[in-house]
Amino acid sequence: MGAMTLASIRPGRAGRRWAVLLGTLLLCLALLLSVSAMAYAAEGDTDIPTAAGQEAPALDYHLNWGTFALTFGLVILFYIFIFWRSEKEFKKIIDVHFGPRE
Repeated sequence: MGAMTLASIRPGRAGRRWAVLLGTLLLCLALLLSVSAMAYAAEGDTDIPTAAGQEAPALDYHLNWGTFALTFGLVILFYIFIFWRSEKEFKKIIDVHFGPRE
């Protein structure tokens, strides 16, 4: 049995793409959950200290799903574009460090 090297276990093109897309999806979901948690925590909390005689501003943290979907789509397209454009450079760097694929 031959020695195992990093070049023999590196993921293929499809695996790397799925990893990038999954990472982007998890990042967007984490951002969505943090924004929705802030909005939920702020509901009914209008005890903002104000100067004498001034009314506190109303807090409105409603999530616009259309804008979120558009932003999420643009982020996904951006990462796909960057990955597509830099894939050759990634291959060159990996080949320099670990040797060409056998």
